[in-house]
Amino acid sequence: MTSSVFERMVRGGRQLTRRGLASLERAFDASRGGLARFLGRGPAPWSDGADTDTTEWTLEHARRTESKWVRRDETVRCFRFDDGYVSTVTYNSRDVRWQLTPGQVPLANALAMATLFLQHEVTPQIDPEGRPFVGVSDAGPRQVFEEIADEPVEYVYLDEHRTLEEFPDFLETTEQLRLVHERMSPERYRTLDDEQGSVG
Repeated sequence: MTSSVFERMVRGGRQLTRRGLASLERAFDASRGGLARFLGRGPAPWSDGADTDTTEWTLEHARRTESKWVRRDETVRCFRFDDGYVSTVTYNSRDVRWQLTPGQVPLANALAMATLFLQHEVTPQIDPEGRPFVGVSDAGPRQVFEEIADEPVEYVYLDEHRTLEEFPDFLETTEQLRLVHERMSPERYRTLDDEQGSVG
């Protein structure tokens, strides 16, 4: 084997090694960046830091008939159903879904129950008459399963609110929530339909 052939083989081997290392380096950088983003996420704005999942909810869309928030494999939906609105939670990886609202309710009520879950990860309880409520202690909203709670709680019904301004103090009415309410509000579209019907 001549020295020039040997040199070309060595040079080719170095180039292959560099390419292979560059690919490995890119893969490592991507995984390191993903890990850093994963570990670097701060707690959700409503979290006390004790939650294991610190990923924030993201509003995926706010439309006339549906709004949807996502966080990893969880989805919260508030959508129009017949003459009312329904809010649900879905765990996609487990194919599990449950309803936050006791059937069809006015928009403000459906958003109150969705917001309760989004901000506090609490599902409303239902009284014998089918009304949704939540226990509220000094630490915030919680479910109560005992006849006598282990700490003082006030019971707050979630079907008494007709507007966002009437929401209880433990539900923060964010700009995002106002946007969702505005987009989904039946009054808004009733007015638009009336205006369009009167044209021409």
